[in-house]
Amino acid sequence: MNKIKVGKIINTHGIKGELKVSKTGIESFDRDIAYYIGNDNLEYKISKVRKHKENLMIILDGYNNINDVLKFKDKDIFIKEEDMIDLNDDEYYIEDLIDMEVFDENGQKIGFIKDVLEYDVNDVYVVQTEDDEIMIPAVKEFILSVNLSENKIKVKLIEGM
Repeated sequence: MNKIKVGKIINTHGIKGELKVSKTGIESFDRDIAYYIGNDNLEYKISKVRKHKENLMIILDGYNNINDVLKFKDKDIFIKEEDMIDLNDDEYYIEDLIDMEVFDENGQKIGFIKDVLEYDVNDVYVVQTEDDEIMIPAVKEFILSVNLSENKIKVKLIEGM
């Protein structure tokens, strides 16, 4: 079974078993699907979710005490690959972008995507070149094309990148 990381439990909250979650994508955590925590293959259901500042607060079904959920702190949350949400044509999952080759407008290879930084306004692609890292905002002005089947991204670079 292929699992995809959708969040990280960053802390507990209160005494009633609430967990503070940092999302790593578009997962809403309010769907009736199985969630997996850490490296085990145990299925968990989420009975309650709410937004709190820039994170989410979740309660796992059957867990209503802080002592029961302390073991989940600092662990990643996963879902099955087949439970992933369908994306629009111009949206991509981060795991699909990592290691993609990056080319400029003239077809010259720049490097590969090493990481994707997520921000409220837009994501930023961290591109590893031969001897450095450059950051490219994931907006239409800079990302000219993404071809998942060929593992290639074409970008427009500007002075200073």
